[in-house]
Amino acid sequence: MEAAFDRKAMARVLSWFYFAGAAIGLVSLALAREPSANVVGLLGVAAATLVAGVVLRFLPSRIADWGVPMFLAVGTLLITAAVCFNGRGDSTYALYYVWTAVTAFYFLPRWQGLLQLAIAAIAYAGVLTIAPPSVPVQHWLIVMGTAMVAGLLLAHLRERLERIVRGATNAARIDPITGLLNRRAFQEHFDLEVERSRRTERPVSVLVGDIDSFKTVNEALGTEAGDSALETLAHDLCKWKRRIDLAARIGGEEFALLLPESDERGAFLVAERLRRAVQRTFADTGVPLTMSFGIATFPDHGEDPQLLLRAADQALYAAKHMGKDRSVIYSAEVVEMLGPKGASVEMQLATVINLAEALDIRDSGTANHSQAVAQYAALMAEEMQLDPERIERVRLAGVLHDVGKIGVSDRVLNKPGPLNEDEWKEMRTHPEIAARLLSRPEFDDLRAWILAHHERPDGRGYPHGLKGEEIPIEARILAVADAYEAMTADRVYRPALGEHAARAELAGGADEQFDGAVVQAFLHALERERQAAEAA
Repeated sequence: MEAAFDRKAMARVLSWFYFAGAAIGLVSLALAREPSANVVGLLGVAAATLVAGVVLRFLPSRIADWGVPMFLAVGTLLITAAVCFNGRGDSTYALYYVWTAVTAFYFLPRWQGLLQLAIAAIAYAGVLTIAPPSVPVQHWLIVMGTAMVAGLLLAHLRERLERIVRGATNAARIDPITGLLNRRAFQEHFDLEVERSRRTERPVSVLVGDIDSFKTVNEALGTEAGDSALETLAHDLCKWKRRIDLAARIGGEEFALLLPESDERGAFLVAERLRRAVQRTFADTGVPLTMSFGIATFPDHGEDPQLLLRAADQALYAAKHMGKDRSVIYSAEVVEMLGPKGASVEMQLATVINLAEALDIRDSGTANHSQAVAQYAALMAEEMQLDPERIERVRLAGVLHDVGKIGVSDRVLNKPGPLNEDEWKEMRTHPEIAARLLSRPEFDDLRAWILAHHERPDGRGYPHGLKGEEIPIEARILAVADAYEAMTADRVYRPALGEHAARAELAGGADEQFDGAVVQAFLHALERERQAAEAA
């Protein structure tokens, strides 16, 4: 492992070594010296050492990163000069080589430490050829060996200390049960990601997820089983999130995911993928678990991490209030639903209607599709002489029939060609997603009709393959209205067929794809309207 180079710290330590070396050398000259010593040369070395120490101590900001290791090499050469001027190869000044080795191996990568030691070894070997002691090889080996051992030992101790510190730091940032980031570490990443998104003007989303009724696991199976469930759920989050996403455990059974480069639509798809994965994983356990998610996106739902987390928490609370096991995107309507009396039926209905209109605009550029389906559905209901209250409910179901497409990706919805098998699987989830959005008892009728509006009398529809009378009449009405509007409007994958061709398609699919009686009622109603328009 290599040390992280700290130029200023190394310059400061090296300056004190220079000062200490010069001071010790001057004191040694004053107390005693070799008869053969060159005093002028030693004084010059001491002066140069002091100058280098002053530069390192007081002007470190003017020295480049490569300059500090260069000063270390210069120190080695000054030590060599001192040994040489002292007149003996076995001079005690050679002990200073240990200082350079200690400094090099502590502050520099190991290969650079070895390079500095090699410079010292070559320089000292040169001195020993000029003024050799009685056994030069032995003296060189002891001095250089001591320097190397001291340097490598210090490098090893530093690396161990860094591992201990890093382990302690990670322990303070990692949840011990799940191995995910903890709340503190998540907040740090969140702050950085929001700042980056602010600079790049790109979105970033946060998901806050909470395990539904988690306390039942601890109560029924014990805390050990609860910890195991948390660990399994964390594995699911890591498996199904994107590589660039960050997952964290931020509370007892509360998790959060940070989704860079993701708007609320993309975040919703990730949340739904995770929610379904959790549902599958725990479906056959002693206490099946589900998970609810709240979603917030920068900058639409908040300008800083605290506001975004609060928005995601509010959306999560709404998901819990609406029946759990669902994902909710933050909106102003969500805030109103969290009033002191909770969400009213009208407010939840308004929220879903607004969502349906927003989806229409996203898919076709206008909010006409759902309104047209609602109009056609009501026309059929009147033709079939349903009571007025049911007619209005059918009209409302027409407005909401495609709201589940919030969980279908743009890539699939706007694909210009035929869908492949996986894309069809994704598309066929939208009735069930819509049913989850309409989970209150007051919406039981709407939920059942919308869930079944892609079923077929011949049993080849989805999601449950219902047949004939198993399909609610209102769902059969929605199916005809939806198909007719789709055929008479331009789509990204084809132009409109026209009214005559669309009516022929409906008639051709009667009793197989569509309910024959509903098709007949619709065609009669359209013909009557045409005649009335011509007579006007």
